[in-house]
Order: sequence, then structure tokens, then C-alpha cells
Amino acid sequence: MATTAIVPDQTQTEPTSQGLSAQEPEANEYDVLKGRKDLQDAVKETCKYFIGLDKWVRRQEVIETRRQRFYWRNEQYIYWKTDAVGFITAQGGQSISVDNEEIQIPRYTDVYNIYTPYGESLLSTLIQNTPGLNWQPLNPANPNDITASKTAMKYQQKIENDNDVKDIQSDVARFFFTDGRTLLQVERTKDGWEEITAHGVLETKVVPITASSVTDLVSLTISDELDIYQAKEDYPDYADEIKENMATLGESAYERIARLGVLQGTKLLMQAGDAFSHMVSRHKFYLRPSSYRKIKKESRDEIKELFPDGIKITFCGDAYCASENASMDERVSIGFPGPGDGMCRPSMGKRIMPLQDVFNDELNLWHEAHDYCVPTLFMYSETGDIDAVREQISEPGNIVPFSALPPGASSAESAFYAAVLEGIPATLPQLIQFIQGPLSQFISGAFPALFGGDTGDNDTAKGISIQRDQAMGRMGLPWGSLQRLFAGAYTNAVISVVKHASPEDNFSYSITGKNGAVTYEELSVEDLKEGSAICKADTDASFPESTNAKRQTYQTMMAASERNPVLAQVMADPNNLEYGHDVMGLPDLVVPGAESRNKQLIEIAQLLQETPIPPSMPEIQQAALQDSQLLQGMAQWEQNKTGPDGQPIPPPIPPELYHSSIPIDPDFDNNTVEYSTVADWLSGEERRKEEQKGNSQGIQNVRLHGLAHKKAIPPPPMPPPKGEGAVGPQHAAPVLQHAANQTS
Repeated sequence: MATTAIVPDQTQTEPTSQGLSAQEPEANEYDVLKGRKDLQDAVKETCKYFIGLDKWVRRQEVIETRRQRFYWRNEQYIYWKTDAVGFITAQGGQSISVDNEEIQIPRYTDVYNIYTPYGESLLSTLIQNTPGLNWQPLNPANPNDITASKTAMKYQQKIENDNDVKDIQSDVARFFFTDGRTLLQVERTKDGWEEITAHGVLETKVVPITASSVTDLVSLTISDELDIYQAKEDYPDYADEIKENMATLGESAYERIARLGVLQGTKLLMQAGDAFSHMVSRHKFYLRPSSYRKIKKESRDEIKELFPDGIKITFCGDAYCASENASMDERVSIGFPGPGDGMCRPSMGKRIMPLQDVFNDELNLWHEAHDYCVPTLFMYSETGDIDAVREQISEPGNIVPFSALPPGASSAESAFYAAVLEGIPATLPQLIQFIQGPLSQFISGAFPALFGGDTGDNDTAKGISIQRDQAMGRMGLPWGSLQRLFAGAYTNAVISVVKHASPEDNFSYSITGKNGAVTYEELSVEDLKEGSAICKADTDASFPESTNAKRQTYQTMMAASERNPVLAQVMADPNNLEYGHDVMGLPDLVVPGAESRNKQLIEIAQLLQETPIPPSMPEIQQAALQDSQLLQGMAQWEQNKTGPDGQPIPPPIPPELYHSSIPIDPDFDNNTVEYSTVADWLSGEERRKEEQKGNSQGIQNVRLHGLAHKKAIPPPPMPPPKGEGAVGPQHAAPVLQHAANQTS
């Protein structure tokens, strides 16, 4: 059996996959244990054991992650209550008991969310560009490895067609901010394509928690919530076993409550408790072969034989639903926003939470001081009727009865006393501004230059650029981790294809360009199996470049091309014109070169489906008058137009006399750009693919079309003669000045 083309990137901090031998799929690969109740129960007991480990650490990471997910949703001033297995809130000014501790709730509990805006600033940086990945041949001198790396790169495009990669990237960035540990799972669907899904801490449990990478894990659980009828639909063979109010296979109740609470947006349990009845928890367990030692001895050997690479087993509640032979390394990749120890590492947003709490308290204190700025009035109780004073209506000429003065009082004013209101500390606004601005920016790394905020006195373009580079440098760690995470997921997806597809299977996918042209790519599984390739994160993409930064670089290169002929030629390339059209962000701007390139690409796709048109007889006769060999051949053909078998013989027409099936417009086509586009195509990878298909007629059709454009290109203008009256660069200024004088 051939070796798979895909091997892990050994330089990654978190290894994601191992090179394996390509295997034919099992007859019942998605439900290996179907009908084997004894083996199902044996594996279930092992899963219960592993999901019950590390309970205390697991509870702490669930509490912390759930708190941050609520902060992201603008739900703050929340307090964890152990006996309620959730967060609780209280009205302002109340005193509540939380785990035998009395907590006085502030009178004002308005939320002034800076946690989410700072997170969105960091997320926008992590999702504005697609991850920089690079497929490389394991041995650059091996042609099979080169072919495998190119095929894997093309298959990456199919993966991106099958999955909403931008949405997955957004989920990864959000989990980096709120959760920390983030996992990408690759599953081959029953429809035959690879699905990538992102999961955070609430959805995943790893054992042991002290592991530093995927390869150190023994057990991994991915959990989510399904409507019970959807679960029955997804697993019809076990629909009768999936019931309401099922146990959750040894999972602690607070873990399920945390997931449901976040999904529902509730801080405590569920709104009416009905979520338990119509929702069921689905658990997908990944167990390494080393975990088989926990399986009962009488079942262990058979489990090893059925699942040599590891087992993936699915339960809905505690009902068995599916099982397959699967290596954990080939299905999941794990990433973290930064370096750290173990699997429980802090998220990017955790360090902002204390600032968020202080910010809420200080602003609420300021708000309260403004609302209660009227001082309290104290009055001698026997001086007057307090109730009457409260009910007194202020109106002109009012007469107010007054009782006797208190002993020792010399005037009516001495019977009243107003409390002196202490002013708001002058440092409070400064503290609030400091927390909201410099401190939060320094701790989070979201400096103003990153999101277009006020950079203070440093308002020069160069100064802002330097500050932005510094801010982007802080993002280098999570950006690099995100790239490695996706490199692992794409590696696992290609490994899945190699393991499941038969050698004769081929895949195809379509690419729709911005010009509306649809092209089809065909992928050979055999090309993946014959060579070896490796997917690495692009080291040149240490942090993502914004579209604005690309636009500035493009404009700088355009300006420099006026003085550099070589650079001018590069910038005039049709492909670069199209790129400039995209990066400038002006969809209504018409770029002739870019439009002509797109037009030509559409025509190439059509030319490949057609054959060249033979010349007319007058054209042949005209060419024969200038070519004696053609003239002689035509004369012989006229004498004998049929072969020995009686079939007609085509005339000996030279290939250059044929015409492409799509005529050019010599007057209105941008012949220079379209010829250059055809030349690039004929020299590129696309032509070699057509040659492998045996499409010589289509290639010749494209070639003839390009030659027609070349013939229509007008000759370059003749340089002006040297001598008196010639206008050279040294005469440009006087001539322009003379023209200006004549105009005036």
C-alpha cells in the first residue's frame, strides 16, 4: 500500500498529525460496533472514566470561560454560586450570600462594556486576511513530492469551497479571546467531503489537562447540544434509545448547564427548565490505543483489532450512536493564543476582565454621585410638620405655619441643617480615562494605531505606521498560532481524503472568478499517494497586513515605477493590474488592463472546449502561392483525395493557417494585454494540466488566438529624428512654457 502524501509539520509547537499508511475504508466505517452491545458497553465505561478525571481543574476553566462568554454578550455584574451551579445577579443595593460570603451589590450596576470592543479590535486583525499556508514537497528533488504538494495546495481550495473558512476563522479568533484553548475538528461527512468545525473550552474536555500538545492526550471529548428529534434523525438506527431527560454519560451537570446557558443567554440554569427535556448532549470521544488498557480484558483484544489507530465513538446522552477507527492526531488540531504550560492557558481577554470590573464600578460611582448631588436637609423635629413640608406646593404668596423655635435657637434658619456634599474626586475622571485608554490598550495590545484611533501627538504618517507595526507585532503570537492551527486542520483534511478515497477516485471543484468565469479543477488522489508533502504556516506572514497597508504599498510601488522601467513592466502585468484593482477598494473604477485580462481568461476557458477552425479554400490557395511545399502538397491532394480504405484524406494544411474559434477585434481589443494573458497561460501550470488531459486541440486553439492578438499589436512609435527641432528631455521645459504662453 502506498504511503500517504501528507506528513505532519514537525516544527509546529502543537503537532497535529502523523504520517500513516493509506488504507481502504472499512465496510461499515462509521458504525464499526453496530450490533455489538458488549463492546459498546465496554467502551462506554472507559469513556465515563476519562470524562470524570480532572474534575476540579475542569470546573475552574468552565467557570472562567463561561464568565468571559457572558462578558462578551454584555452580561456583567454576575456572581458564581456553587449550589446553584451557575451565575446569579441581584438588584442594585442588595446584599446576597454567595458560597457563605456576604456580597454588597452596588446601588448602580450599569454595564459600560470595554471588554467586547477591545476584543473586536483584536479579532478584526486576526480575520482580515486568510491564514498564510504553504505546501512544500518533503523532498524538493523528488518529482512525485512536487506533484503531491501542488495537488494538496489545490485540494486546500476545495476544502475552502466546502467550508465557510472565514466563519471558522472568526470563531477561532473569538475563542482565542474568550476561551484560550481552541480546537479544529475534521470529519468526513457521509456525503464524501471534509467538514471543519471550531470548538472552545466549554465544548471540549482534554485528559490529561497537563498535556502540552495533542500527541500527549489520552482522551478528548467534543460536546454539543442537539434537539432530540434532530439527534434521532442523525442517528436513525438508535432513535429508540435516544430519549428525553437522559443522563450525560458521566459529564458534570455544570458543564452541560454552562453550554446551554451560554447558548440561551441566561446566567443561571435555563429559563423554565424545559431545555433538559427537548435537548440532548452529544459527546464525541477520541481515545488513543493506550487507553484500551482501561477496557475490560475480555474485550480489549477485539477492540485493538477493530480500532488499531484509535477510536472515535459518539453518544447522545448515554445512548451509543456511532464508532469508527480514527486517530486523534488526524482529526483534531489544538491552538492557543500564546505560549504557556499545559492545556489550560489564559485567553487574550482574561487580562482585561479586572479592568472591566473596575471601569464599571468607577463609572457607576460617578453616575450615582451626579444623580444624588442634592444634599440631605435636616430639620428640628418640633419646629414644623415634616409631612406638611413634603406636601407643600411652592407658589407665590404662600403662607407656611411655623412652630416654636428649638431651645437656644436665635433664628428660624438655625432650625435647619443641610448636609455638606463632598465633591467628586478630581482624580476620578482621570482614573476612568486611564483605565479605558492607555492601561487597557497596553494590557490587551489593541493600541489606537491598530483600529484607527487617536494616536495623540504622533500624527505623522510615519509615526502612525511605526505604532501600528508595534501593535501588529503584539498580534504576531496569536496570528502565528492561528496559522499553525489551520495548517493542522488542512493537513488532517487531506489525510482524510487519502485514507478514504480509492486510487481511481478523482475530485473536482469549481472556482467562480469575480468576472463570472467558472473554471474547474480536477484532483487525482493517486498524485497525493505517490509523493509526500508538508503544510507549514507561512513564516513571512508573522502578522496580518491590513488592506489599507497593502493599498499604501501598492501606491508606493506605482509611484516608484515611473522612475524604474523594470518595476514599471512588473506593475503593468495584467495580473498585477487586477490585484491593484482589488486592493484599491474601488469596484466602480474601470482598469482597462484588468478588464481585458478578465475578458481573455473567460475566452481561454471557452477556447479549451472548442477546436480551431480550418482556413477557407481561397486562404489555402493564397498561402500556397507563397509556399512551394504547400503548393506541391495541395496538387497531390487534388489528384488523390481518398486513402486506400476509401476514406477522405484531409488537405495538408499547416497548423498556422487555422483560426481560433473566437475571432479577435483588432480595433477595440486591448491586444497587448490579451496577448500577454495568453502567453502567461501557455507558460503556466494550467497548460500542463490540459496536456495531461490530451487536449492538444484546445491548447492549439488558445495559441492561435494569442497569435492573432500578437499580430494586431501596433508597432512601437518611431523615435523622433535627432537634430535641430528635435524635442528631447532637455527641451521639455521650454516647450511647455511656450505652450503655456500661447494659451494665455
